Amino acid sequence: MKYLLNAFFLLISCLNFNHTLGNQEETQLRNTLFSNYNPKVRPVQDISSDLTVEMGLALQNIEKFDQMQESITLNAWIRQTWNDYRLSWNSTQSNLTFISVSKTQVWVPDTELLNAAGLPEIYTLEGGMLLYSTGEIMWSKPGVFTFSCPLDLHDFPFDTQKCKMSIGSWTLDDEKLDIMPNKDKSRQLDVMDSFSHSEWKVKSFSVQRKNSTRLCCPNKNFPFLEYTIELKRHSHYYRLNMGMTISLVLVSFIIMLMEPTNVSRTGTAVFIPLTILALQLTLASKIPVVGYYTTLDRFFVACFVTSMVCSIESGIVYALLASKSKLLYKLLSKCVST
Repeated sequence: MKYLLNAFFLLISCLNFNHTLGNQEETQLRNTLFSNYNPKVRPVQDISSDLTVEMGLALQNIEKFDQMQESITLNAWIRQTWNDYRLSWNSTQSNLTFISVSKTQVWVPDTELLNAAGLPEIYTLEGGMLLYSTGEIMWSKPGVFTFSCPLDLHDFPFDTQKCKMSIGSWTLDDEKLDIMPNKDKSRQLDVMDSFSHSEWKVKSFSVQRKNSTRLCCPNKNFPFLEYTIELKRHSHYYRLNMGMTISLVLVSFIIMLMEPTNVSRTGTAVFIPLTILALQLTLASKIPVVGYYTTLDRFFVACFVTSMVCSIESGIVYALLASKSKLLYKLLSKCVST
């Protein structure tokens, strides 16, 4: 029993010793890397050279699509990769292949969402940044981003919307910072399996590198990545309302087969256009006011006019049969003759 206890304590001391060595190795490596490191200096050997930052975007979910404000809120991960030659090491210095670092310890690009419609909600402030022995830094920055998305509602509710988010640097032009999509195409822009939305589905997505100019620096180009997300609307809810509206129009024609002297015939016929108008106003509250006709607008106008013609015809016929006014007959005969 005594020998077993001694062996157990010896094993524990060895494990603690190895753990202590591991901590000492990482501590020594960090002291070596960051002893004379300045995180405010751009990591290039030649000040006239640019630094390439590769970027990828992973879509988690659509948090909200505010069509009245024409803005969309996405839950996404922004992944950035660049190389800092000052933070590389070899096997003679340490056998560690990577360590985790904080964004306050190293230089990070000042990339932001350029067309933001509100402050981003960053729900992970620390972590998500790895430093490899080659000097490569990989930073995964999750957050909830809101940006403007102008709507084209000509085909509403069978429309497809293209939302574009632009990510670039606020201060560094292309002579100092070059932003490129990730070399791995599968990581340039990918949609997670958890992505879902009750009204929208992702039809396609793409990324394109572009340059922009600014009033402050007319002779400088500022690179940015434009992510285009094409969303297709689920039109089931609207098709259901359109089907009910068509049913009301058919009822208007059926009412015309009733006895013309039946006063309920005209009363019911007048009620149908009002019902169609109420349906149209209910659906109109879901989209912004636009200066053109949408597909749904044309549909409701056609149904409303058709049902109104049936109502007017029913009222005129009832008036002719129930009224004995000669003035009404003369007025109608003139209108018909002209």
